[in-house]
Amino acid sequence: MRSDNWEVAACGSVGGGPALTGGIWVFQFRNRSLNQRATVGFAGPGVGVGLRAGASGDNNLAIEDDDFMPLDTVGPMSLDDLNGATGWINSFDFAAGPLGYGGMLITANNMRGSLFGFQPVHSPAIGLAGSVNFWTVGVWGISLNSGIRPYLIKREPMGQNLPPWTRIKCRVAQQSISVGLGARVHYHYDAPVPMPGESVMTP
Repeated sequence: MRSDNWEVAACGSVGGGPALTGGIWVFQFRNRSLNQRATVGFAGPGVGVGLRAGASGDNNLAIEDDDFMPLDTVGPMSLDDLNGATGWINSFDFAAGPLGYGGMLITANNMRGSLFGFQPVHSPAIGLAGSVNFWTVGVWGISLNSGIRPYLIKREPMGQNLPPWTRIKCRVAQQSISVGLGARVHYHYDAPVPMPGESVMTP
């Protein structure tokens, strides 16, 4: 199945060199409509300067929902289309410990044509990095360890596994208050007629 509602987040990268460079980048792709997500890597040689080794995201090294960016695909795309596709990355990274930032432009093509081109991906970075990657040509591949997984874990309907007493249908009686002689307060309840399997609760 193919869809154009893809999002991408950078997870980290390692590589570098004085002129001829090489690198490995790791991303997460997800799609809400297809309920799919996968860890996807990109690796290849290129031209640039500097070294980098680090992760993307906040200090907890976790990829959060707000780390994902919409991916403007040329047309509907599947993860099978991306797996084994060729492409290139232009990137820069600057990081010293927990403080850093990185950005890149990513492109992918397969036998069907262009999947996406020069898509910006950027995020905070953690690690040691100081590099400018002018051009890296490589191949996209889905992680063999994680594969394609559901984006949203299917949940059972509310109350499916709850104890019986938490699934009782209940109606609440309407309460009215009146004050009689001697400033005595009287409470009146207009209790509805319960349906089969229901109870009536008073305030």
